[in-house]
Amino acid sequence: MNAKELYHADGTATGIFYCAQCRIVARSQHLAEECCKARVCPSCGGEVESKSYYAKCGPCIRREREDRELEKLHKAEKVTQWDGWVYRDGFGSMAGGGEGFAEDIASMLEWCDEEGCEYPDYVWACAAIPFAQVSINDILERIVENGYEDFNCDDLEGVKALEAAIEIFNEANKAVVKYEPDYTRAVIVEAKKEKDNAK
Repeated sequence: MNAKELYHADGTATGIFYCAQCRIVARSQHLAEECCKARVCPSCGGEVESKSYYAKCGPCIRREREDRELEKLHKAEKVTQWDGWVYRDGFGSMAGGGEGFAEDIASMLEWCDEEGCEYPDYVWACAAIPFAQVSINDILERIVENGYEDFNCDDLEGVKALEAAIEIFNEANKAVVKYEPDYTRAVIVEAKKEKDNAK
């Protein structure tokens, strides 16, 4: 039995259990009992690592991720020209971007050269998402939610001036954007073909 119960100083049971092998406290006796036991992957029947939080084994999880990626790629429009941010899952912090993101394909390829990694066959185009935008409706809704019962925004003064100020703010900050992968457009990395042909 893996599960061991903890006791108070006076000898009374706490109802709290831990695994006798690794001594990790579990939420229940059942979880403490199962903690260090070999678990079987429901997909392939292989063993799941004892300390894994996943129900499936690593190879099956990777295969499922790859299958989902291939399905997205199959459905996506393939383009060879793209001048903007790109994303590829699994790439580290690229020049000018964050985890998996690069300012453009040239930056991503430069990062690959510096890191000594293979060029990808494709990357995902990115969509610019403006996030520094304010809506008069959101503000008025918040006021109504915080107001008394049956409060009406028609009783407020300066709404038109606020709306005009919001329009000026939104226009001034329309270039403040973040980038997210656009899984409808896959950019084929032509440099990959050129590099492979040069070998």
